[in-house]
Amino acid sequence: MPKRDNKPGIKLPKKDSNRRITRFFLKQHASAVSETKNKEENNLESVDNVNKEQSNMASANPVAEKTNMAESSRNTLVKELLEALRPELNEIKTLQANLEGSFGELSTKMEEKIEKINNDFSDLKEKMEKRPELIGGMRELQIKNIEVNMSLRRNNVIIYDLPEERTEIPIKAAETELTKLCPVRVLNAYRIGRLEQQQIKTKARPLIVQLADAPTAEQIRSKAWVKKPPIKSKIGEDLPEEARNIKSQAFKTYIKPAKEGQKKYRWAGLHLWIDGKKVNLDAIYTEALSKTRNRDEKQPRATLKDD
Repeated sequence: MPKRDNKPGIKLPKKDSNRRITRFFLKQHASAVSETKNKEENNLESVDNVNKEQSNMASANPVAEKTNMAESSRNTLVKELLEALRPELNEIKTLQANLEGSFGELSTKMEEKIEKINNDFSDLKEKMEKRPELIGGMRELQIKNIEVNMSLRRNNVIIYDLPEERTEIPIKAAETELTKLCPVRVLNAYRIGRLEQQQIKTKARPLIVQLADAPTAEQIRSKAWVKKPPIKSKIGEDLPEEARNIKSQAFKTYIKPAKEGQKKYRWAGLHLWIDGKKVNLDAIYTEALSKTRNRDEKQPRATLKDD
């Protein structure tokens, strides 16, 4: 994109509000009008002075009389030209005055619109605070959406700490490992994350495995989540980030104390029951959704590149 050339002698402010920008341009226009008027008056005064000096010189020196008359004629023409240009100069002044008025009107309208937007936002915030059931309804819709995403991943499991090789075939590697738990049929498998240099020797990337059915995935998880599993790798659920945050926080807050008290618990989607009583997870939902929202806001947005 070509750079915008600024006029010499004018320094635009780097960062300022709309009101200060408007005042800046009004000040520049007023200065330009005053400078034009002063130059015009100085030109007319200089022409009169030259004519007087030439007249005095002509009376004292007859030889230079003809030259002075020519100079006087030239100065008279210049003066007449300036007089002829006066209407155009007056028109320019009028346009500048109109422009100043337009800038002032535009600034006032912008301030009014900004104030209206702020008032509308304050009213909306106040209405939302007065009707918490709306917030609860929106949050419940978000939880339902996450649960739908979870249902699409029911056939999946994630294998952690499974040794990785550059020439491996992910599907065969998954079948070899999961067959140690139960007979499986793997439809698809792939590593997640970028393969960094020397990463294979230090830490293997997680392997997401898509199985033929959900019961097989549940059977694998139940056999892997024991004190002494028959495999060295770890098996996890393939969950959306929000669901992982919710379940992780719920485990620390409710499930771990329940297990220590020998209480039974179960999940139904993202809803938790302990000893047959539903646990209120609203605070955990709010925190998990807030983390996701903050993460999305920090991510850079895609912008159009100039040709």
